[in-house]
Amino acid sequence: MFKMLSMKKYSVSEFPWTPEENEFLIEAIELKDHNWNQVAQVLYFKSGTRIFRNSKACKEHYMCFLNPDKKK
Repeated sequence: MFKMLSMKKYSVSEFPWTPEENEFLIEAIELKDHNWNQVAQVLYFKSGTRIFRNSKACKEHYMCFLNPDKKK
């Protein structure tokens, strides 16, 4: 099921990340310890938007915008 969902391409400009998704993403990372495939699955089930963010999108969003170790 997730293979099919990961093949769908969603543009970030069409479906930007919501604050709720950001919170769910941080919780999922703490729960799954940076296993990005599992993080994407947890985010899909927890978020009410029902937009599947693939593992690459989750990782890049976290590393670029939400990572507390990143120097701004």
